[in-house]
Amino acid sequence: MHLLYTTLEKAQIMSFERADTTSNLPTGFQQQVVSLGLQFVPADSVRFLIFSPIHSINQGLYSEDSLEFMEREYAKFWSDDPMHPSFFEDTDINVVSNTSLMSISKWKEQKIYQQFFSPAGYFHDMDTYFRVESKIVGVLTMLRCDERRPFTKGEIAAMEKIHPFIEYCMKTVFIPARIKDRQELKRTYDLTLRELDVLEYALSGLSNKELVKYLNMGLPTLRTHLQRIYEKVGVHSTSELIAKVLREIDFDSSFSKPYIV
Repeated sequence: MHLLYTTLEKAQIMSFERADTTSNLPTGFQQQVVSLGLQFVPADSVRFLIFSPIHSINQGLYSEDSLEFMEREYAKFWSDDPMHPSFFEDTDINVVSNTSLMSISKWKEQKIYQQFFSPAGYFHDMDTYFRVESKIVGVLTMLRCDERRPFTKGEIAAMEKIHPFIEYCMKTVFIPARIKDRQELKRTYDLTLRELDVLEYALSGLSNKELVKYLNMGLPTLRTHLQRIYEKVGVHSTSELIAKVLREIDFDSSFSKPYIV
């Protein structure tokens, strides 16, 4: 046990040492979790989705742009996915892979593999579920392309060991802090949910070109949202916006604080 936590502590240190300015984004927590997970389990692509409708939080982190497209396409296939979170909501199962549920030959027969994973170039899938009050609110998906590299029992066990630490941080630090920050921003400036999303990312000091990528919206739409936010906050530019919000709001979450050079 002592060796496990020594290894975990070293992995955490390595993860935070590699963090760049994007750790100040609203997805900064997810970036740190992905970095930590990859210390234990190598993968070709990773997605970390946090969805808590009751708290108005729905954000994804994708290692590849193609995964964002897959996320949108997934609506057509979720009912055929044997690893969909709904199947594990009322269980104590935290980590599953395609080969922990069925044989490779059986996996190849699945619609989700034939029409969703295979066309995108992926073969193996491992999902780690994170819960708040027994409800799954986060899924870390790790993907591999090579059929000959299934996720092993040892790798599943490794994710099981770091799962409690990640879940604890999510439900006691990250989500409560994000809720508080978003509620304060909404109350102070009367923002819509989408305006909250835009403001959170704008506070990180990103350019408009970077904002449209992270927010998955066109530049004209972004400019419309920003103009409405400017009017509500009482400013005329993003630099004024950052300065005023930083003065007026006491952020609880380090991932919502602007990045100041």
